[in-house]
Amino acid sequence: MRSYGKGNDVREYNKTTLYLSVLFIIYITDSMLLGTSSISAFRIAKRVLPIIVALYLLYKNHFSIEYDVVLVVISIVFSMVFSTHVIDGFYYFTTITLVVIGSIYTKKVDFDLFSDVYIIIVRIMAIVSIVCWFFSSRIVSFSFIPTIQNTSGNSFKFLFLTNVPIADWHRNWGPFWEPGCYQYYLNVAMLLTIYKKYKYWYLDLILFIVTAITTFSGAALLPLPFLILGLFFSRDGKKSIISVLVVVLACVLLLYFMMNGYVDEILGKLSGSRVQSQSLWIRLGSALSSLKVALHNPLFGGSLEKIEAELSRTVGSYIGFSYEGGNTNTLLCFMAFFGFPVGVYFSYELFLLCRRLAGNAFSSVMFFLAIFLTTSNENLTSSILLFILIFYGKHAILIDQKNFSQRRLNDHCRNK
Repeated sequence: MRSYGKGNDVREYNKTTLYLSVLFIIYITDSMLLGTSSISAFRIAKRVLPIIVALYLLYKNHFSIEYDVVLVVISIVFSMVFSTHVIDGFYYFTTITLVVIGSIYTKKVDFDLFSDVYIIIVRIMAIVSIVCWFFSSRIVSFSFIPTIQNTSGNSFKFLFLTNVPIADWHRNWGPFWEPGCYQYYLNVAMLLTIYKKYKYWYLDLILFIVTAITTFSGAALLPLPFLILGLFFSRDGKKSIISVLVVVLACVLLLYFMMNGYVDEILGKLSGSRVQSQSLWIRLGSALSSLKVALHNPLFGGSLEKIEAELSRTVGSYIGFSYEGGNTNTLLCFMAFFGFPVGVYFSYELFLLCRRLAGNAFSSVMFFLAIFLTTSNENLTSSILLFILIFYGKHAILIDQKNFSQRRLNDHCRNK
């Protein structure tokens, strides 16, 4: 597999540093321990640690940032200026911090190395979480396992790699603040697994699919058909017998779970009356409300007040009563908060990553739709992993251009 960054401003890191950096990316913004813990010190750490890391990376990079990243930061600052609430300002500052981390980290750490470590960590996480999910009724009875509580007052048994709810919610949370966030990490792992196609990669793919099903998240299964189609039509996909077998096995697995009633809860979110399928209508309303705000504030987006008011009005018209929850469509939420220039920039860089992973136009579109769907279940605009993926898309193409220029130069020298 060709590397993104060999010989292009990518440093060699020892295994410990690499694993710690990927664990930081997975846990710092999206884990229950730091994200929604009832202990305020942990939630403060979630805000402070990324700032420290961003400043450290800036220092190591001699405070140098690429010009397009500077333009993104300036545009976000303008969005912050037009915002009328203090909470808005902190959100924008957090986004700038994540932009800085993503833009520098992806220049320094080779994408293939990152993918390898990410898959290994999520593989271990999936195995542990699915075992704990299966034996959850026993695990919650063990007093020696520490208990943590989230900001909603719900208690969980904490095992670092997963959290087991003490209440009778038979859902796989992993270590994250919501099962809907866990499925996002699992779907990213599926995408990277399809890209790498290492030895026995199909076993990991099946593991991630089964684990995603146990989250009982409405978005857990929606990206799967697009990932499978992208796999089948990707580079060498049609020639791979394993690819065909994976498609067939994935379909058999889905049919098995459906016949045994394990995904009734998921399917219930996608069918039935508007009240019965609230989840679907909330996500549809989130997408439409974000587009409305972006269309009325195309350059720098709208304030949190405008976004919440439009969200409540749009979703309420679908479900028939007042809605006070959050926006769930991540990529469109970027456009609502920051306007079309920044929102389209982020989406375009993600598409470039998909194009680099797929190798052809059709699979690129399929992979991008999978990312769009898996990030439409929760608001992940403050997820550091998403910014890592965005800027790997940017730097993957830049390195491909450098490699192409270098090949042309080498060919020219040989012909002289």
